[in-house]
Amino acid sequence: MSGKPKGQGLNWVIAAGIVGADIGTSIFYGTGILYPIVGYLAPVFVLTTCLMMWLFKKTYEEGLALSPYNGGAYSMILRGIGRRAAVLAGALTFVSYLATAAVSSLSGGFYISSLFEGGLASSQVVLLSFIPIVLFGLLNTKGIKEPAKLVTVIAGIHFSLLLVIAVWGLVFLGLNWDDVDFEKMRGFKPDGPLTIGMLLYGFSAAFLGITGFESAAQIVEELEEPTMVTVRKLYKIVVILVSLTAPAISFLCLALLSQEQIDTNLNYLLSGLANKLGGRPLAFILVIDAMLTLFAATNTAFVGFIGLAT
Repeated sequence: MSGKPKGQGLNWVIAAGIVGADIGTSIFYGTGILYPIVGYLAPVFVLTTCLMMWLFKKTYEEGLALSPYNGGAYSMILRGIGRRAAVLAGALTFVSYLATAAVSSLSGGFYISSLFEGGLASSQVVLLSFIPIVLFGLLNTKGIKEPAKLVTVIAGIHFSLLLVIAVWGLVFLGLNWDDVDFEKMRGFKPDGPLTIGMLLYGFSAAFLGITGFESAAQIVEELEEPTMVTVRKLYKIVVILVSLTAPAISFLCLALLSQEQIDTNLNYLLSGLANKLGGRPLAFILVIDAMLTLFAATNTAFVGFIGLAT
């Protein structure tokens, strides 16, 4: 199978960092995007996406076993169906990476903005979002391994913090069960009934959060041998971590925050949850983590783009 000798390629930890840094960021903006569309059903869509990841995991493992080349879905479809379908898949993948870089960097700017009273102006947030795009663009001109090491450290800290917040939030919920307003969730959506169009849009928005899942498949030739062992390990740890944290934290954000707090913190709901649980200190730590992780997700877009193009 294609790959690099042990010690020369990307091991499963670094590869998991590349993938996890992107998928792990959906927790910062996913619920905020979903809530105006599907209301309090947002955690259900997040959970559904996590379940789909287990299916994607098996699909990519089998696909890479048959087509162990850079390019991911493009290479698989090219060899399995034909050039026209592969070109379409490749074009859509390019667009998804562009969207990932834009959404992640902009969301990171919004989280920085939440540190300031009244927030920063939109123009300032947009300017901040250019920093990771330029930085990781320059770093990747030297190769993908060095920036990937930095991203892996950020991803490790990020998931550790998410696990702490998830456990902390569930304990807080249990201790304050009688004070939580579950009545607000009965209508699902505060401003009207759900429609089929809203549900379809909700699934589309939820799937934006796993656009980095295929990134390892784009760079399979850069992974350490035995390549399939590396692929299985990295996908397993990423899917487990996301499944443990994303649905729980999405639910906690909507359950523990009041309607007014949700509306106020819609672009940075997790920051609002951190402030609710641990006050300003935890909120500050969370914002710094969000900024670093969202900015690191920009690197995943570059890595996937480079792998697909080469």
